[in-house]
Amino acid sequence: MMGTIPSHILVGLSLEDSLLVFVKWAFKEGEAKKYPHLVDIGRDIVKKCGGIPLALRTLGSSLFSKYDTDEWECVRDNQIWNCHIRNAEDTGNILHALKLSYYQMPCYLKECFALFSLYPKDHAFDSFDIASLWRAHNLLPPPIINQTMKYSANQFLFELLSISFLQDFIDYGIGFSFKMHDLVHSCAARIALVECKLVTDSIEGRRRVFVRHLSFPENKGLDKFPIQRFKKLRSILFPTAGIGANSDAFLVACTSSCKHLRFLDLSDSTYETLPQSIGKLKHLRYLSLENNRNLKRLPDSICNLVMLEMLILSGCTELDTLPKGLRKLISLQHLEITTKQFALPDDEIANLSSLQTLRIEFCNNLESLFGEIKLPALKVLCVANCRNLKSLPLDIEHVPALETLLVDNCDTLEFSEGCEDQISDMRLKVLTIVSLHQLVTLPRWLQGSVNTLQYLSISSCNNLVALPQCLSAMNCLKTICITGCPNIMSLPNDIHCLNTLERLEIDGYPELLRKSQQEVGEASHTHNTTDEPDEVEEELE
Repeated sequence: MMGTIPSHILVGLSLEDSLLVFVKWAFKEGEAKKYPHLVDIGRDIVKKCGGIPLALRTLGSSLFSKYDTDEWECVRDNQIWNCHIRNAEDTGNILHALKLSYYQMPCYLKECFALFSLYPKDHAFDSFDIASLWRAHNLLPPPIINQTMKYSANQFLFELLSISFLQDFIDYGIGFSFKMHDLVHSCAARIALVECKLVTDSIEGRRRVFVRHLSFPENKGLDKFPIQRFKKLRSILFPTAGIGANSDAFLVACTSSCKHLRFLDLSDSTYETLPQSIGKLKHLRYLSLENNRNLKRLPDSICNLVMLEMLILSGCTELDTLPKGLRKLISLQHLEITTKQFALPDDEIANLSSLQTLRIEFCNNLESLFGEIKLPALKVLCVANCRNLKSLPLDIEHVPALETLLVDNCDTLEFSEGCEDQISDMRLKVLTIVSLHQLVTLPRWLQGSVNTLQYLSISSCNNLVALPQCLSAMNCLKTICITGCPNIMSLPNDIHCLNTLERLEIDGYPELLRKSQQEVGEASHTHNTTDEPDEVEEELE
């Protein structure tokens, strides 16, 4: 006879423990004593939360650094606490608490939060994806001098993180990954009920006129979906990895009927080409064809999209050539390319004066990049899986504004050093190098980033023998990760002088780790020197 499975009844925190959690998130440490009247109001708020930690944390965070009694009383006395609980998902009053936290948000953040409802529950978010969606709809403020839209988006994400609407935040150098609790997602879905629709069933006819954003987590029945009836549509996306549009009729209807589209995500689709009518979407800001592995050609009409800011063609491994007329994309700021071409159209790309981010990957026929062209606005350059690439000139003349460089799995690449008198002018903030077999020492132009470099990651570079001594002088460096580099047997002298260092990871090489710990010496207790991946992930989170 099988044993019975023990059952446990989960109960909320006690009132006093709940108050401790709430106060922890509502005040700076020790500050609650200065505001006993607010703590009294907080106690009344806590009673309404039913001992649920997420509710306590989000409401406490939303009131952080707010000392106006009226604001606290407004949360305590809000009529939302009296709303009827309709189903089991509303366990306790947690959704009420989340909605109150939402109401406490600044206006600019509310619409951004609502768009999270376009992604399914348990979705693994990437900061790039959600920032692109916000950006296409003008929800981000104009970047300040020397900053990008990415910076503005990150500030919004940090705000949502600070009030516990996001979780499991991980910094991977050029972006962030994170998740959202199911109940927080439910809150977003209720707030965006009319304008945002995750298509899992039919949509009532009377609501079609209000829908602005459609998301298709599945691609079943696209042939019959009445997309042409959504005249005011602004967004179409397929958020589930590996699932994209698979209907020609759907695509034709999108490009011919949805004239107000700003965001069109056709990643993981099955198209061999696009209709000429794509060029009539004059409001389009974002177009992704990522991982369309059947795509062979693009209509030149795509270059008529003068408002387009982001064009993603990465993973289009069968694309024979880029469309003619790229130079007409005067608003383009972000471009990702995969093509079978032997040479990119340098003269076209050189005219993209607004281009800030360029990603080139799986271009196995390319042997060189850029030649003599200059990209004055380029801040981010990623080159990955270009097996025959030999030349990549990097100096202040070609890319004067470059801040982030990622080079991954380019077997034959050797860095060009540039001119001797230009070495000191590079201003990198992030450098990531992966699987560069030709790399023996880091290029001399890294010396120019001594006052700017913040993140350095080197992995799977089997022939790398040493890191440059200039590393010890970098006064902004926060992260050093060295993994899979078996021939590096020591770190630069005076590595302990890096007072800004927050994370030092040396994975899998105990001897190098031991030496680095000795070099760091007394400073090692403030740095993360570990070869345990789990501990590194905890530090990031």
